[in-house]
Amino acid sequence: MITTVECLPCLLRQAIDTMQRFDVPLTDQQAVMQEIMYVLSTMDVRQSAPAMAQRIHRLIRVRVGDDDPYRAIKDESNALALELLPRLREGIHGAEDPLASAIRVAIAGNIIDYGARRQVEREDIDNLLTRSLAMSLDERTLDAFNRDISSAGTILYLADNAGEIAFDRLLIECLPREKVTLAVRGAPIINDATRVDAEVVGLEAMVRIIDNGTDIPGTLVERCTPVFQRHFSDSDVVIAKGQGNFETLAEAGRPIYHLFVAKCSIVADAIGCQVDTPVFQCRGPLQG
Repeated sequence: MITTVECLPCLLRQAIDTMQRFDVPLTDQQAVMQEIMYVLSTMDVRQSAPAMAQRIHRLIRVRVGDDDPYRAIKDESNALALELLPRLREGIHGAEDPLASAIRVAIAGNIIDYGARRQVEREDIDNLLTRSLAMSLDERTLDAFNRDISSAGTILYLADNAGEIAFDRLLIECLPREKVTLAVRGAPIINDATRVDAEVVGLEAMVRIIDNGTDIPGTLVERCTPVFQRHFSDSDVVIAKGQGNFETLAEAGRPIYHLFVAKCSIVADAIGCQVDTPVFQCRGPLQG
């Protein structure tokens, strides 16, 4: 998806929130915002908003003096999600359709997004869990998903955020794990999950983990490592978490199952839903 005019104030708001969160001095904030506005004015708007966010957060990290300023927040998110896991797992196992229930839980985890939200409270997670668990999944998409993961030889699961990745674990537990490769970000960006987050929630012992080699809050395949590109092109099924992956994989040229919460009107309009709606859809042709 290209960057629209409406994306620009969102990117600026995200930059301001980040600098204020980490107590960047006001004079430095002003200097960074001038740099960011120059970057935005000169970037190719045919790129996606996550590609622009990469450059913005690189500038901020230099000013903050920390390669991973959201590390403490990510640790807190992982701890909170792990605390919720036993109850959620019990609910999934007791559901009439455990896989469908796990899909709903994984979508709800996408609320833990500090690029889209200034703060994420336990109440926010609980509220979205309630809504997600009540959502109806498109039967044709769910049937295709069931069929595809059953027949697949390889499954690539693209993670999104820390904390959220614990909810992903519950869905991965319902998949044929020997077929699954989990892909995380190659370097810190906002609160996106890296290898350390996958390890903290116990996924290292369950599936193979690779990183994509980039610090983009999404997946631009052409900028990823050759290893990731090979997995992306060769895997029989690709599952992509998060709105950033939806935005950056618009022209991926292959079927992808997207699970996320639509957090802005641009993406919601593209899907045909309301903002804050849980989304489960396959972009690309469904068989059968």
